[in-house]
Amino acid sequence: MESYNVRLMCGAQFTDVPDSVMFQMLEQLNVRDVASYETGEVLYQSKAAKAEDGKVSGITRASVAVRGVKEYDEPIVLPMAKEWLIITHADIPTCSYRTDDEQYATKRFERSVSSMWYDGPFYDEVRLYHNGRVIRAAVLGHEIVL
Repeated sequence: MESYNVRLMCGAQFTDVPDSVMFQMLEQLNVRDVASYETGEVLYQSKAAKAEDGKVSGITRASVAVRGVKEYDEPIVLPMAKEWLIITHADIPTCSYRTDDEQYATKRFERSVSSMWYDGPFYDEVRLYHNGRVIRAAVLGHEIVL
């Protein structure tokens, strides 16, 4: 049986909620979001919460095509302990890959950084997270020193 973390719009949080109780909460309460108890991945978010959250503030990127600064539309959900996360940003929706394998995460990061589209890098930005911290990052195909 799966278990979930449930957060209500009023701010109340419930952890390790079983399936049957979680579904009852969804039907009867004003639920903000539901996350997997094991992975922390958000599985459900209410329309009201999405509208309230809006854009993630403070995260900007330079776009090669537009030559300006854009703000990301997609929120970034940071990884749990012992979890690796690769985030890629381009003029397509943000992609993320989660794994518990450090070697796979490192190879996936390096492959994303080296991906090309015609004569330029495919991704504007690539980040490798571990335990909620950025371990490596690259902008426009060039790795930056953190």
